[in-house]
Amino acid sequence: METFAWGLATGLARRSDIEVTLLVRTTLPIRHKSKNGVVFHNYWEPLWQIRYDVAARFPLGNKSLRAYLRSYPLSFAWKLPLLALARMTRRHTPTENFGRTLKRLDVDAFLALGVSAESAQTLQVAREKQRCGLLWLRSNGDLDPSFFSKNNYQNFYGVKSEDCQACLRLADRIICQTRTQQAQLESLIGRAAPIIGNPVDLDRWHPNHSMTTRNGILWVGRYDRHIKRPLSCVKLAHLLPEISFRMIVNRGDAEVKAELQRTIPENVTLVDYVPHDAMPTEYRQARLFLNTSSAMHEGFPNVLLEAAASGTPIVAMQDCDDFIRRSQAGVSTNDDLLKLKSAILRIWNDESLWRSHSVSARRYVEQHHRREATYELFANLLRTACQRRIVESCAFD
Repeated sequence: METFAWGLATGLARRSDIEVTLLVRTTLPIRHKSKNGVVFHNYWEPLWQIRYDVAARFPLGNKSLRAYLRSYPLSFAWKLPLLALARMTRRHTPTENFGRTLKRLDVDAFLALGVSAESAQTLQVAREKQRCGLLWLRSNGDLDPSFFSKNNYQNFYGVKSEDCQACLRLADRIICQTRTQQAQLESLIGRAAPIIGNPVDLDRWHPNHSMTTRNGILWVGRYDRHIKRPLSCVKLAHLLPEISFRMIVNRGDAEVKAELQRTIPENVTLVDYVPHDAMPTEYRQARLFLNTSSAMHEGFPNVLLEAAASGTPIVAMQDCDDFIRRSQAGVSTNDDLLKLKSAILRIWNDESLWRSHSVSARRYVEQHHRREATYELFANLLRTACQRRIVESCAFD
């Protein structure tokens, strides 16, 4: 989401009639006030990283508090008292402080990415200031039916029913990533919304259509059980000991990380960080890209576009928004690992089939996901929404 936000901000800032402000949450004050035409405003939250670490150590689940405390490292012992002290002495919650920061911004429109308490606060401030409030859905989980059928529902990211419902109620315009989200939104609240697909920088992600210069299977994601599902990659690696797997895994659920590290076979290389500028090389060197994400929760992962733009055929457990079928970029098997194993071996050993998927993948993103075309679609929607808000405000006055 951060990568998407920065790309969108810089893309909009290149247009002469749009000035862009990016509100960033940091644990330290920032020195730079602008870059690439984007003005930064800093929401300083010094304890955010500590709260994140504690929350990751105490995930939602059925384990007792005593069991958590037994596994809690001594190096974390000072964090719980510090957070307790901060909670007792604070005058405002972090969400309230976030709202106070938003109110100081002099902008014509507020854009919230995904449903959350922060997004709800953003759209509430937009309504109070009589500014345009836009919500761009970032995952299918943003429209989880449980947000509407259970009053006190809270997903595994801590987003509550009231947060989701407030976002959808307060937004002047809602934008969907996918057809799936568009249909779900219509079904849940009877509201229509346009689709603007995720963009990819085709100048940065160069294709490599030569199978013989590539090797191994690439997986990119984070440690979790519900969305990226890295443990499924490990299971598949056990089924394919003759093929090397390279897993680039960002931080997330500590328990999933420990389980994965206990069970990885010798043909898996685990990497915890790759600089963003080095990622195109990672894709061009891999013979296949593996996606194990849950389509129900994920929305549309940018890794699919990055793999397709690199000419890397995709093998997936689920097809997100029917992308793989429509693009002919590879194969999905509806969570059947044995079928996925067979599909991998078939593409791996058939150079003609591999190249067909490689060329089709690149051609599809060139036709449907060009970065500048995506940004122009949103810029036009933004102009229309702001103009409509001005007309409505004048009529109200």
